[in-house]
Amino acid sequence: LSNQLIIMLSSEKFLDAVLPMKILCPLIMFISISNLIGTQIFPALNKEKTSLLVYSIAILVNIAINIVLIPKIGATGAAVSTIIAEGLVTLILLILSRKLIFTKECFINFFECLLSGFLMYIVIYFTLPHLHGIILQTSISILLGCFTYCSILFAFKNVYLMQIINKFIRK
Repeated sequence: LSNQLIIMLSSEKFLDAVLPMKILCPLIMFISISNLIGTQIFPALNKEKTSLLVYSIAILVNIAINIVLIPKIGATGAAVSTIIAEGLVTLILLILSRKLIFTKECFINFFECLLSGFLMYIVIYFTLPHLHGIILQTSISILLGCFTYCSILFAFKNVYLMQIINKFIRK
């Protein structure tokens, strides 16, 4: 889908951005988790210094890796560096907060969402080559992705999905 989005949003001249874009895809997940813990939960628990230390370490790691990789592989190196730094922030914050916020239900929900996302990726990956046209590929990928993800969560009887469904049913 990266090729199609790059062409749709810019032009074929920017196809070199596809690899960095693919590398940066997990960034949404990393930043979502780390921001929740590092900028919302930790400050509420008076752990601002811990957050600051973790983010400072990540900045230094990012700079060091950028110095090594950008001269060799350009934008791809910057993407790799960013993913490593953000992944490190997320990992450290998860480890530091595991006793504060994680329950069995939280872990099960996380696993269900992760598995659903992976299976959604597989379905889209094998469907995409059979579709032709950027608009068709993008539209079908979004619809099929949403349907697959939600169907798998429904099959798991995911607690949060069921709450959403129940809200719609009651209205």
